[in-house]
Amino acid sequence: MRVTVDIRRRRHICKPNSWRVILRLNLVLVFPGIWDVVGRRHGKPLYMMSGHVGNLSAQQAAILEKFRQEVGDILGHEQLHDDYYLTRWLRARDYDLKKSVTMLRNHINWRRQYDVDTVLDDYVVPEVLQKYYFDCLFGVDKTGAPVRIERLGPIDLRGLLRSATKKEIIKTRIAYIDGTQIEKISIICDLEGFGMNHLWKPGMDLVMELNSLYEKNYPERVKNIYLINAPKVFPIIFKVAKPFMPEETKKKMKVLGPDYQETLQKDIAADQLPKFLGGTCVDPDGDPYCPSKICPGGKVPVEYYRTADVEKAENYKETTVNRGSSFQVDFNVEVPNSVIR
Repeated sequence: MRVTVDIRRRRHICKPNSWRVILRLNLVLVFPGIWDVVGRRHGKPLYMMSGHVGNLSAQQAAILEKFRQEVGDILGHEQLHDDYYLTRWLRARDYDLKKSVTMLRNHINWRRQYDVDTVLDDYVVPEVLQKYYFDCLFGVDKTGAPVRIERLGPIDLRGLLRSATKKEIIKTRIAYIDGTQIEKISIICDLEGFGMNHLWKPGMDLVMELNSLYEKNYPERVKNIYLINAPKVFPIIFKVAKPFMPEETKKKMKVLGPDYQETLQKDIAADQLPKFLGGTCVDPDGDPYCPSKICPGGKVPVEYYRTADVEKAENYKETTVNRGSSFQVDFNVEVPNSVIR
């Protein structure tokens, strides 16, 4: 199709370059599918339309129908015909059909692995996680979205993983997420007290997996992630961790400086924040950290450790390895291709 447009630029009514805006607007009105062509020509995702139900381009609508067919074998009738549900997965991958299908299939497998559909009915949160888990919902922001507060400084990652399985900890987070019907959530991550002692690989792997749950399995649920009280070692930690973070998560992260309280209150009213974060909420006894609502974390007592982690000392060997020397440890490897961590 060839389009001829006659443009007469009149300086007394047109600001510089305003004819381009007028031209684009007229082309959209006359040829509604024009931006589909532009998007394909430049090899870019279809950002011109929002991708939401009721605001789909012709190409997005076609991708939606193909997506419905591709995932028809893993979804129930209700979800398969819920365009709001389907477009959420498509937007999470910029309407890339292949990536969206992979994402949704991985999500369904994940739900089966963790028994997500029955977690609220069957799963009982272990006592140690009720007392020493490190986040909670606290208040709402100015748009009504719930606010989750994580205090990573006081957390005892080693103690938690010695007292509960990784699957139990993940299911606890799932229970918190699935137990609240929310569209958006803001997260405040308080890093005060976070240091090198937290850089224990199994523990950091757990934190990364917990924080990736939203992007991988609850797309578009996270609104903002505020990082506050970052320690001096944080830039090093962040540089190491950043390549492993989902792209969408990185876009929503805001590392706030010393004036974080003022920034937080632009989005969250003071009466919806605990006093230690600049708000007005305190516990009945005046505690600004609100431990009755926000789990204070702390060292997990040995009494909570699983049996395998508190075996008698005679089952272990202790030695000192001096600089430049070595100590040989023999392992009986029964499974081929095993990895020692």
